[in-house]
Amino acid sequence: MLCDICRHINVEELLSLDGNQDGGTSQHALYSDLEGAAKAGCSLCQAIESMAIASVSSQPARYNHLRRFPVRLKMRRRGRADAQYQGASQLFVTCGAALIAQFEAYVSPESDVVRSGLKLISGRPIASDAVSDATFSIARAWISECMTSDHHSRCRGTAGSDGPVQGLAFMPTRLIDLGPSDGRRAPRLVNSFALSNSDRGPYAALSHCWGGTDRLQIDTLPPDLTPNRVQPVTAYPEGQWRNDPRPPTTLTSNLSDRQKSISMEALPKTFRDAVIIARKLGLRYLWIDSLCIIQDSPSDWEQEASQMANIYKSSYVTIAAEWARNSHTGILRDRLLDFDPIELPFNSEMWDIHTTVFLRQVRDDWQTSIIGEKSALHSRAWVLQESMLAPRTIHFGSQQMFWECRTSSYAEGDTSPIPPIPTTEQGQWIWSRNKSFITDSQGKGQEESLKAKDILYMRWYAIVEEFSKRKMTYLSDVFPALAGLATEFNSHIQDQYVAGLWKADLLRGLLWSVVDPETSRAAVPYRAPSWSWASIIGEVRSPRECLYTTDAWSAEILGTEVTLGNPSSTSVAASLYGQVSCARLRLRGRWICPSHWPTFEYEPWKGSKLIQNPADKSGYSFRTFDLGSEEFIAERYERKRSLGLLELGSWRWNPHPGPEAVVHCLILESANDIDHDLYRRIGVVEMHSTDAGWMGNWLIREVIVI
Repeated sequence: MLCDICRHINVEELLSLDGNQDGGTSQHALYSDLEGAAKAGCSLCQAIESMAIASVSSQPARYNHLRRFPVRLKMRRRGRADAQYQGASQLFVTCGAALIAQFEAYVSPESDVVRSGLKLISGRPIASDAVSDATFSIARAWISECMTSDHHSRCRGTAGSDGPVQGLAFMPTRLIDLGPSDGRRAPRLVNSFALSNSDRGPYAALSHCWGGTDRLQIDTLPPDLTPNRVQPVTAYPEGQWRNDPRPPTTLTSNLSDRQKSISMEALPKTFRDAVIIARKLGLRYLWIDSLCIIQDSPSDWEQEASQMANIYKSSYVTIAAEWARNSHTGILRDRLLDFDPIELPFNSEMWDIHTTVFLRQVRDDWQTSIIGEKSALHSRAWVLQESMLAPRTIHFGSQQMFWECRTSSYAEGDTSPIPPIPTTEQGQWIWSRNKSFITDSQGKGQEESLKAKDILYMRWYAIVEEFSKRKMTYLSDVFPALAGLATEFNSHIQDQYVAGLWKADLLRGLLWSVVDPETSRAAVPYRAPSWSWASIIGEVRSPRECLYTTDAWSAEILGTEVTLGNPSSTSVAASLYGQVSCARLRLRGRWICPSHWPTFEYEPWKGSKLIQNPADKSGYSFRTFDLGSEEFIAERYERKRSLGLLELGSWRWNPHPGPEAVVHCLILESANDIDHDLYRRIGVVEMHSTDAGWMGNWLIREVIVI
């Protein structure tokens, strides 16, 4: 039921507005009139009132204040200049300059609005049943467009882009054979090398959160769980893992059983839903890590983990269980809303339209579902490379699906593409979840003066920055969890990987800093040298402003020695990008001892502490220690370890001579009392407005950093 005012809302007038903040058309003359209409049973007024009360629930006086103002409606048509723009999809309700309610507007695919091709309203229905044919027809349409549309030039060459069997030169060692789409045969584990050419086919990969210990912060695990990635796994009888939040696994003891049959009834809901999704998409094969990798075999785990880049790159589509906190949460659920869709008549003589517009509760958007608080995957370290390397991903949120490929992103309930993250003045190396983030290095604007390889290096540092925010169960996974991205990255730059950094850009790579020294922790047991960001458990900041080197003096890298955890591995990815057992970096540069620098060690727990340079009263520096806990500081004083600054060089963020260059130094701490050339990195210093004469008096010294 609608009140007389709402029955006569002029949708044509709303769509004709230019979308400015001050635009809109009147609804009720006063908010108090809306309250009366809601009490009389108007469904739209009731929904507006409910949202208004919720928006000011903690400020009763403000709610009473609304009664004196008119209620206005507005439909914002942002992005109309975009060639792919399909119309408006949001209705805003304001009162007294405050936004009190918001709706999503949509029309049915058979509506006059759609047939007219006028691009007026982009919203489309979202089925309440996530398993409905309507839902999966949208998913199949996304895939078809990606495969066949000329607009998807960036997606050319990805798995399946030239037909369903293209790209099958690589298949994972094991896959789950789902059998016929009608489910008349139970899934089973198969070895891909044993498949005949006629049986080979495209596969879906599942990206999911394991649950259980997988949800622990990495610095809360006891040390005895961290040295080795592969730990003993309990072999549960079929159907008895339901009380364990961890997913079922394939072990050496049950491998033969998995190859005979995997009961759908015994699978946890997240896995059952993944099987349903793959079948609905017409796929016979599915890859799930816990079932397709033998979890209690170190050699198999290492071999398969080193293939992660190929596994996700070669997948036909990746199924991302965004909201599933563990293997029992599930992927598919009914989409429940607070109120039923509200129908508004839409009659337009100008456009010759006589149809209905529906208003529904605002659904969780991309920001909330994929990179926000409602995503269980976004905080997981392993998922970063899964999301970036997969050519196509369908993200399953709790309220709708989202599509992502190298060309575009969509929400299930809207035909307009989700706009990309806007480019900032700092350039396109600022972190983006764009699947072309690595491969597309063509700069714009300020970036035009940078080489493509420089842009790629800056993007790697952005990836490291994002990766450092995420969680992992095993500390030793830090390099394996990035091995796929490192492998793909190196195919574009052809460089040598050294403990999470790149040799040809190592001086700049060493300039990472810790965001919060007080809460950061050293990785124990050892997993990386002190000069690598991977030696720290905590968020790090990339050297994003170190874009252009100057002609000024810089340090010299005399050598790097990195010993991998398993150098005898037969896997290229594991032997080049895997775990590190020890590493050394030999540097030659200008050196000074800061012992006569009175304020140098003040407040060590603070990030970017401002201090004044000694003997250079016009200069100032920002000093950041890697670790600022009281225990760390006390240990250094107790062992009487000395500090030194080693200048690496100077950089500026702008190519023009105007901006001052910033001198960057490592803070080094003596490693022991025997070898006086052996040091550990413990921080960085940025020196501004520095007197060149003062620095010219620094000593030249060779040091080894471990």
